[in-house]
Amino acid sequence: MLRDLQKNFGDFVLDRTGNELVAGEIHRNGIEQGDRLAIYRNNTLGSLATAMQHAFPVVCRLLGENFFRRMARVFAGQYPPQAPQLLAYGADFIPFLQNFDPVKPLPYLPDVAKLEWLMNEAYFAEDAAPLAPETLQGVPPEAYGQLRFTVHPALRLMKSNWPVMTIWELHQQDTVTKEDLNAVKLQGNGQSILVHRPWFQVEQATIPTGQLALLESFAKGLTLEEAAAAALQEAPETDLQAALADCLQKGCFTAFHLPEATA
Repeated sequence: MLRDLQKNFGDFVLDRTGNELVAGEIHRNGIEQGDRLAIYRNNTLGSLATAMQHAFPVVCRLLGENFFRRMARVFAGQYPPQAPQLLAYGADFIPFLQNFDPVKPLPYLPDVAKLEWLMNEAYFAEDAAPLAPETLQGVPPEAYGQLRFTVHPALRLMKSNWPVMTIWELHQQDTVTKEDLNAVKLQGNGQSILVHRPWFQVEQATIPTGQLALLESFAKGLTLEEAAAAALQEAPETDLQAALADCLQKGCFTAFHLPEATA
């Protein structure tokens, strides 16, 4: 049946099977069936590996291009594309790395990949104008606690036990030595990271843990009062006024809302 032929062809292209299930359906026409099929396999896996390199350039540098591309072939066999868009390919790379034995000696690698994927998501996220801080000037002080903020559609957040932002920044240099990388890893400090694209360029920055909790609460639809409580529970030293001001300055919100009786 055509459906079975298509499935078998797909499995071969993704390096899951040999060509014996589909070779009989291929006309030679001057090229051996196996060679003809190999063209499709190489082109498909090569294109997917290239897409992965574009999405995860620092992971590629950490592992080396040859190893990364071989690993991308294994990844494609386990996690084939689910949509006809290469920009959407790679969302499952983080759990893959967590369970891929050859990279277990690099325990920070999945978080580096997560940071790069969040940057990819932010880049392709919906456009929206950031909320201008002066818009809040008309809000009565007694109503501040009931404010709810709509977070920007490109906003992404993560918390890592590793200094992944510092590792990422290190690999923006042309040359990185093992000594440089070891010096960063020896810091041993985790980081909370904000990834956003208020206008046209993706930006990323480390933020205090309390500010991360504040933004996570707003993303859940909590009020300022509830978000502040969550931030202080996570990090009692949080300067709430400074954290909120920084969020506004970075363009993390697109709108705010108040209960109708208060607005």
